[in-house]
Amino acid sequence: MKVLFFIKALNGPGGGAEKVCVEIANGLKGQGVDIEMLSFEGAGQSFYPLDPDILRHNLDVIGPVESISKGALFKIICASRAVFRARKPDIVIAFMHSAYVPAAFANLGHRRPIILSEHTEARHYATRPMQRRLRVLAERCASARTVPCEAVAVDYRSEGAFPTHVMHNPVDVVAMKQDAKQPIASQQIILSVGILRVEKNHIALVRAFGLIADKYPTWRLRLVGDGPQRHQIAQVAQDLGLEDRVEMPGISTDVSAEFARAAFTVLPSDYESFGLVAAESLAAGRPVIGLKDCAGIAEILDNEETGLLVERGHDAATLQANLAGAMRRLIEDSEMRDRMGAAGPVRVQRFGLESVVEQWKELLIRYTSKVSGGTLR
Repeated sequence: MKVLFFIKALNGPGGGAEKVCVEIANGLKGQGVDIEMLSFEGAGQSFYPLDPDILRHNLDVIGPVESISKGALFKIICASRAVFRARKPDIVIAFMHSAYVPAAFANLGHRRPIILSEHTEARHYATRPMQRRLRVLAERCASARTVPCEAVAVDYRSEGAFPTHVMHNPVDVVAMKQDAKQPIASQQIILSVGILRVEKNHIALVRAFGLIADKYPTWRLRLVGDGPQRHQIAQVAQDLGLEDRVEMPGISTDVSAEFARAAFTVLPSDYESFGLVAAESLAAGRPVIGLKDCAGIAEILDNEETGLLVERGHDAATLQANLAGAMRRLIEDSEMRDRMGAAGPVRVQRFGLESVVEQWKELLIRYTSKVSGGTLR
């Protein structure tokens, strides 16, 4: 059976969904599945290493970080239909909502199953009505949707009867643990990894660090990633006199090294469909602080066991105070950090790469069999 992964871009600085896409594709390829990859960008090097035996189709319509205009969308659909006709995939996996509509329209007139791989919470669409309408339109042409955690699945299932399956994001627990050998107690870095965007609450995190920075003068806050809020975050750090203690190194291709030098991780996101960074942090033996009402992180963490879940509160000042309090606890209690760190890898064993790839194989068999009785080979 031939599986075609369908995604906007792979060459530019990637996020969690792009990483998951590559890891699942590589994992399936490693088990002998015929895998091909289609992206809307031009030829180039995938940000996350892609198995060199996976055939790539680069439509060369937009750049890696370029938005999809109406004209570009039409070109993508036409070019994708040509790939579909030539390559005849048995099933298509469209990663993220930017790929849903092009994949659905490129597939019109065929019985080929399409799986929509969703990597954001339903609430993401609450303030984006056009994205939601396009997503719903694509669902009418697709077979099923996958989401990374059960809490997110509940929200989508409440919208209607469209089949929704939980497929956890994979974590290479053994590799993460091996790469983060340095003892937790020796580190004085608070880490946060992710795109610098408003829903990630980095400004609240910097302000929270400012509340405790004077008491712990040797500790630093390290924000790994890039995004539209970078300059605003840097300005807040400067206004607080923390420009020398709030590190913003940009995007890293070696996140394991970041965990190795950190004492713990703080991820104050408003929403996450799956806290991939949280899972990686636990795999590396680093406790995590997150928000109690962020489903994708709350489902991964065991409060007081592998990290701390804090209340958001009703205003920015309360959020900052709660984050500061949680950071203070982990800074002052090295035994707690060690205990939580030791429990982390065990907690995320269920997200191991081999297990997740096997679940994907079973899902692909299920939906191709509905069409042709196909089996993976």
